Amino acid sequence: LCGLVIPKNALHFGGKSFYGVALIGTSILCTLCTVFSFSHLRMPAACSAACASGMQNAMCTMHLGAVVRTTHVTGTATDIGSTLGRATMIVLRAACERRRRSNLENAELEADLNKLTVLVTIFTFFFVGCFLGALTHSHLGAWTFV
Repeated sequence: LCGLVIPKNALHFGGKSFYGVALIGTSILCTLCTVFSFSHLRMPAACSAACASGMQNAMCTMHLGAVVRTTHVTGTATDIGSTLGRATMIVLRAACERRRRSNLENAELEADLNKLTVLVTIFTFFFVGCFLGALTHSHLGAWTFV
């Protein structure tokens, strides 16, 4: 969602700054989480909290200009979502305006797609490692960690 609202990795103050919109969206999602919690709707509450956390994480990543995070898989998932949103926005903006993408937009799109390749690979092999670790643990027990 954040990638759809904030189209670039650069911080811009003034007229083109949409960080406030992303922050308001995060606040709305946190409020929804609270309402769902009081209504004993656990799944919508958890989904709202997760979406708010992801949006805030993406907003901070885009603000600070981080390229790739590999420290935790939730950060990787957030980066995949914000990069995919940014790439989608580049394509949609040109399509809605019925024009060809500029050289800059093509370069940004290519960079985003290259970044997505790395991120999806990291994300995929994290889950492959989890599966293989669980499978090995079922046969070897604690020796799996050796």
